[in-house]
Amino acid sequence: MEFQFRLVLPGEPEGQIGLGRLLQFAREFQVATFRSAQAELNIPAFRRKLGDEPRPQYRLIRLDAGSVRLTVASVDEREISRLAVTRHLTALTRYDAERVWPARMYQGELQAWGAFYTDILADTEHAYVEVGFDGATHRVNKVLATALTEARPVPQRQRITCIGTLHMIEIEKRPRFRVDTEEVDLVFELQEGTMPIVDPLRWQRVKVEALWEVGTNRAQLIGNIEPTQEPAGVTVEEDITFPKWIEEQEQRLRDLSVLKVGWNGPKSQTVNPAIARSATELSRRIYARFSSQIPQDSSPYFFPNDEGNVEFEWQVGPRFLLAEVVPNGYDLLAARDRDTLYEGEASQNLLFDWIRWLLTGEGQPT
Repeated sequence: MEFQFRLVLPGEPEGQIGLGRLLQFAREFQVATFRSAQAELNIPAFRRKLGDEPRPQYRLIRLDAGSVRLTVASVDEREISRLAVTRHLTALTRYDAERVWPARMYQGELQAWGAFYTDILADTEHAYVEVGFDGATHRVNKVLATALTEARPVPQRQRITCIGTLHMIEIEKRPRFRVDTEEVDLVFELQEGTMPIVDPLRWQRVKVEALWEVGTNRAQLIGNIEPTQEPAGVTVEEDITFPKWIEEQEQRLRDLSVLKVGWNGPKSQTVNPAIARSATELSRRIYARFSSQIPQDSSPYFFPNDEGNVEFEWQVGPRFLLAEVVPNGYDLLAARDRDTLYEGEASQNLLFDWIRWLLTGEGQPT
């Protein structure tokens, strides 16, 4: 398989390319093809391996005169070697026509190709690259290179079970912890109220149920963290496609950020941005954990309160929950008909226990 890269670089000596530019081409090309191979095999792009597959390898077989044409060939005929180059070209064709990125195109992958084209084109005015393969030609100019570099594709999410070693990363500014496995290192936001659970498990092997943004190292905790001696690794439980009510609630939470002091009377406060983010993540975690149990005609409804926090209420049959997202966790009210069953502080685990009761009517927390 051969790939031709015709570099049109106005103002530079025709038919010549500096050795440094050629070396940069090779380095960036290797990184970009590796990222695309990982994405095609659904392997996170922050581990330097391809599972059982050898990484694609290429060689420069021709450097022609003219506005420099480089011909690159793969060292084998594997399909992954072709896709490691052509995946991004297919994505660019879709983006050029519709201004959207196809599904399963990952941010790190697209940005690696953006860095490749940006470095090759440099600051040369009106420069572009024509990429030829199998009779088709794709033109990439600086506008498309920038679009790749700044790509924000719609993320794909999966519910996973992750087993690995727990590391603390940061406590002060943006509390996070990391779980390292054989396949992936996942970084979790350390949610309010979970520090007493996470901290005693530091440097131990743990099992975590999580919502993973595929192709990144970002994940959200949606279940328990517990010690385990099971083999490290990641098990995909299901793909997650968020329903319309999630999109509507997230838009509502974004709109809350523009509320000013006094929006609901002289004592009402603006919504705390960190609380709004926590509420957004909570809605996703709820769906990831209970998607098969949530009825079509009922979902949690989020709204602000005068203290700058966010609450949600949720009614299923005679069962009702009212939960306020506060800096240290949740304040929760659970009721059946007119009877209050619980009122007080709640961790995420307790909140999820009550949500399970809300949806099924079984297993009332004690």
